[in-house]
Amino acid sequence: MPKIIKTNNGAIEVSLQDSDFATSNKLRAIFTKSVKKQGYKLEELGNVETIEVLDCNEELQEILFKCLERCTYDGVRITKETFEPISARQDYYEIMLACLGINYDPFFKAPALSSKD
Repeated sequence: MPKIIKTNNGAIEVSLQDSDFATSNKLRAIFTKSVKKQGYKLEELGNVETIEVLDCNEELQEILFKCLERCTYDGVRITKETFEPISARQDYYEIMLACLGINYDPFFKAPALSSKD
């Protein structure tokens, strides 16, 4: 079932669909490794830190675009070309963070995987 969001900046409708297991699992591994490489802990991440992790890793950006293959922006499939218009770039991070969440978070929903402080 797709998750529909309206972007904050452009009020464009975005349909987000979770990716297949293999792609989501690869995203999970790349993101987790990138977080550690940047010196963060997963539980410490806010949007700014997550954007920093994203910006510092081209492999992570590529796998996110692979995850976005099933998603649409204003009814059109999301690709790198989606963000060519300057007006669409204001929605880039919002879409990337939402895509990361829909594909990464389900791996950590089980109560047994909760962080112990």
